[in-house]
Amino acid sequence: MNEEKLFNAIGGADEDLLERSEKKEKRVKVNWIKWGSLAACLILISGVAFYFINQNAKNAGTQTGAGVSGIIIDGVTFYESGWKTAVEECPAGFEYGGIVDSVNEDGKYLLNSKYYKNAEFPEWIYVYCKVWDSTPNGEVTSMAYVRFVTAESRFNDFILYNGQLYESMKTYSDEGFVFADLYGIEIETIPEGCVFVGSAHLEEVDRIPRTDLGVNHTQYDQSDVYINPNDSQVLYISTSWYTATEKEKKETLHNGYDVFVRYNPDKGE
Repeated sequence: MNEEKLFNAIGGADEDLLERSEKKEKRVKVNWIKWGSLAACLILISGVAFYFINQNAKNAGTQTGAGVSGIIIDGVTFYESGWKTAVEECPAGFEYGGIVDSVNEDGKYLLNSKYYKNAEFPEWIYVYCKVWDSTPNGEVTSMAYVRFVTAESRFNDFILYNGQLYESMKTYSDEGFVFADLYGIEIETIPEGCVFVGSAHLEEVDRIPRTDLGVNHTQYDQSDVYINPNDSQVLYISTSWYTATEKEKKETLHNGYDVFVRYNPDKGE
């Protein structure tokens, strides 16, 4: 795949995902929260920190796809990738599929664009459309092939373990959010008795993992993975994040774990 020159697609790639796509030192992985299409660096206020994490995570389902350009092909909405994926040449294996004739509210500029499909990558579609590029002389527009992906691939952080998909509580969007109170979202200490099962490895962003301990987000590449032998519902993946509470008076690094629970594709997103 030719990705020598990258663009930002009109409609906007998520800035947090672009920053997080850079390789981070294994020992210190700064955790930027992704809630649907929105992401923010958390400034946690003393005494109510967990409340705000919990409430924002509960609202994730209502934000999925909001503000993200999308095209609709055969009844399935494909959203613009949150990573830098636009290229000058159509990637190998992708063939002309037709003309975009249905879009979401934020994808109106994509109408009548050509799109390209690949049977081996059903969750991906490339759209030939306008992009903008920053130069010393200002922003210029040009044409490029921009990746669009299914909602499941774009908005959910996954890991595959023993043939079962687990989803990060930070992207989990079940209306009841029953696992938040049971397991937490990100924690500094995992339950006693948890055992190390290996290190996660990045397979490819914008795809659902297919190999054991494969992840679809750069943040978790080479992270340690733990499981509770008495509860196969949950996994804990090592990570780090910063807080800046009134008590701390400064930015403080925390080393801990992101909580992943068994993925239920019927939970409704």
